[in-house]
Amino acid sequence: MLIVASGILLALGVLAYRRQLGRGGNVGLLVLRLLLLLGFAAILIGQVLAVSWVERPRRVVLLADVSASMVQTGANSAALAAAETFPLPERSRREVWRFADSTGTTPDPGRTRIARALRLAGRTRPGAVVLLSDGQDNGEGDPAAVARELGVPVHVVGFGAGVERNLAVAGVNAPAEVYAGDTVSVRVRLFATGFAGERTKVRVAGQMREVSFGPGTAEQELEFRVVFGRAGRQLLTVSAESLPGESNHADNLQVTPIDVRPARVRVLYLTNRPGIGTRFLLRVLAGQERIELAQVVAKAGGFAAGSVATEVRKSDVLILDGVAETGQDAAVWSAVVERVLQGAGLLAVVGPGFSVGGKLLEVLPLTRGLRMRTGTFTPEAAGTGTLLPWFQSPVGIDLGAVPPFVGVSSGELRPDATVWLAAIEDGTPLVVAGRAGKGKVVMVAGYPVWRWGFAAGSPGGVVSPLAVLVHGLVRYLAESDSVRFRLESDRLSYRAGERIRLTLTAKAVDGSQWNGLDAFAVVDGGEAEIPLVEVGGGRYETWLDGIAAGSHRITAVARQHGVEAGRAVLQLEVAEQSIELAAIGMNRPLLEAVAGAGGGRFFVHDSMPGDGHLLGLGVYQRRFVFDSRRTPLFFVGLALMVGVELVLRRRKGLL
Repeated sequence: MLIVASGILLALGVLAYRRQLGRGGNVGLLVLRLLLLLGFAAILIGQVLAVSWVERPRRVVLLADVSASMVQTGANSAALAAAETFPLPERSRREVWRFADSTGTTPDPGRTRIARALRLAGRTRPGAVVLLSDGQDNGEGDPAAVARELGVPVHVVGFGAGVERNLAVAGVNAPAEVYAGDTVSVRVRLFATGFAGERTKVRVAGQMREVSFGPGTAEQELEFRVVFGRAGRQLLTVSAESLPGESNHADNLQVTPIDVRPARVRVLYLTNRPGIGTRFLLRVLAGQERIELAQVVAKAGGFAAGSVATEVRKSDVLILDGVAETGQDAAVWSAVVERVLQGAGLLAVVGPGFSVGGKLLEVLPLTRGLRMRTGTFTPEAAGTGTLLPWFQSPVGIDLGAVPPFVGVSSGELRPDATVWLAAIEDGTPLVVAGRAGKGKVVMVAGYPVWRWGFAAGSPGGVVSPLAVLVHGLVRYLAESDSVRFRLESDRLSYRAGERIRLTLTAKAVDGSQWNGLDAFAVVDGGEAEIPLVEVGGGRYETWLDGIAAGSHRITAVARQHGVEAGRAVLQLEVAEQSIELAAIGMNRPLLEAVAGAGGGRFFVHDSMPGDGHLLGLGVYQRRFVFDSRRTPLFFVGLALMVGVELVLRRRKGLL
């Protein structure tokens, strides 16, 4: 189409300029006008010009491994010499690159980054790549996958003594938090090289499983069903029995920390002012399978002091619902205060008849000057309350949908008290948290909270806001003062240059797994923030590339909505010995995998090919596409030509 249009425009252009051509000197204007017409025609027609061709580079990049593992055995010199003599096809151009931790004339010997070296070589579009290495890779990325992506042959020359035999516990997948008595799944991943047909025993938490391995490099995943019997922080040990001839026995063991929570929380509900709210609270508490509920409701007169005090001493969480502290029950209130100071949690729910004397004031977060006020008190999260999972939609309570409180018990806040909910109208504290001795205390100062017992404002409209609130508060009050943010690595000591995996475990204030945080790590107080990636179950992970020898302080910071939720610190020791010296010899399975993925051939260093014709070179399919309508520079060129033509015509007096 463009050719036909060009012929027509050429004829029209010659006719239009035939008089000026006769005078001479206007041929340039004719050519310029024709180019402009052709350009506009290309735009109108939407012409796309595509040209394809094959590029056959004759350049071959030879990657010589000069890392510490090669230096240790003297193979680095042999690799450099082999790189200079490796036979190549005729008319090929040889480029020898040295690599280790980096690639260049004098690379850093800290690690062996084969994948990175292959990727850098591939960016230069060579005809082929020859890798000369022992295969002791400890960099990031999969060398075989990178070789497959290059699109040209990748030949490999291996250095070192023989095939290494090794068995490793490569990974353990277990929940960070479980309940005592529950059966959980623990998945163990094994890697084995050079143990075809041999068997070993894998042990996890007293269980044993026997496995056998296939030829070459074999991978297996086993599942164990484990029951954790007692509460507390426990270490889950996974071990694989060593086999004869293993090159490394240290990776046959992995230890993973597990937080085991009590199977059930013992909750004692107390009230001597029963009402409609009593039924709502008891129904919510009874509907939670993790709660072992005891209730004492005094409808007339006082409590049976002896039996109540016994129940108080056995309980993990005490709930006082709208109580009136009377003198006849002084023994009960004393038992409550004593148990809280020893470590039990206390939830005080205010009601119209709520009144306290001197004993309960010892532990409540609101103290002197308590008085009842009526009005409208619309709740909103305040301070650290904005970080609580119970007050965050869509998984928590929609505070804009629950009914406001019509009364509140207000008073002076203790210095260590924290306001979680406050009234939008005047900032009056509605839910306040504090400490008393070893125990935690929460006071729901607004009332009546039982009106939250309907489904409006609940997540999904199924569980009532009251249930979400009470279950969250009970979990918070029952949770021991364990560390909520914990930063860990798979080991506490490393070799220089070794990659380090960091795992941050985050818990909300109620002890539940805290997901959805923005987390990062900082090394030795530096400015660089290394992102931690959420992997589920309240866990966030990242890898640190090998850091220098010495003692290092790693700090992990977690934020939510820009507010710091918590941080954790880990101290690491990095030894002077390089990771490069942890494994010596040829990792033949890896080298063969690289050659196979790259469509090349594998050679042992003492049996290299004698004829370069046996090694093929790759080709690149190149393509150039020109779209007149999508090329801004084309429009710029047309505008410039219009300007040049106008200037020339003005100078010749043709305007």
